[in-house]
Amino acid sequence: LLQYVPAISALAGVIVGGIIQTVAAFLLAKTTRSDRLKDEQAARDRDNAKLQARENYSKALVARHLEGFARGCAETIWANGEYDAEGAMSPPTFPEWPADIEWQFLGARKMMKARDIELRVEIRRQGVQGHFEYVATDENEAREIFSEGAARIGWEAWTIAKDIRAEIGVEPFRYPDSGGNHAETLENAVAALEERARLYTERQEEKRRAAKAAGKEYDSLD
Repeated sequence: LLQYVPAISALAGVIVGGIIQTVAAFLLAKTTRSDRLKDEQAARDRDNAKLQARENYSKALVARHLEGFARGCAETIWANGEYDAEGAMSPPTFPEWPADIEWQFLGARKMMKARDIELRVEIRRQGVQGHFEYVATDENEAREIFSEGAARIGWEAWTIAKDIRAEIGVEPFRYPDSGGNHAETLENAVAALEERARLYTERQEEKRRAAKAAGKEYDSLD
């Protein structure tokens, strides 16, 4: 038996060495794969971060563009409130979008929501113009009609811009303590219009109930 000891020892050494090499190769392959996966994930994260930055930049451009238009609407209200100024000012036209907005990064839903404002502005402006042509009898009425249209158009644009700012994690624009506040002007103007509409509806409802109680036919023109 002793004569086989060297052979057995040699064989055992070969087996142990093989096992060690196999385990080492496995560990090396596992480590290499793990490092490769980490590198690939890091590369994907960098690419995603770049895409997110481009997306946020385009959204920021859209928000600032809408805010600029909304400010123009507020300034229309201010101008029409200066009755010593000559003529009535109509709501501003919607300016062309910045050329460097990458719309594809906004996604279809967000892109359509932003682009819809352009069409909505044009529709509202046409409505305001029609109201002006058929209703306004003097400059003061024209000023009121134009101011109301500018308020509704501008507040809608400002609201969308505020939502976009919140989506990309940017705080709303902060006005200085002194000076004109466009957002406040638009918000107050729209609130006044809604309150006036509410009071009108209440008055019509009271007239309807009074006519019914008196056995008369209700006429909204009375």
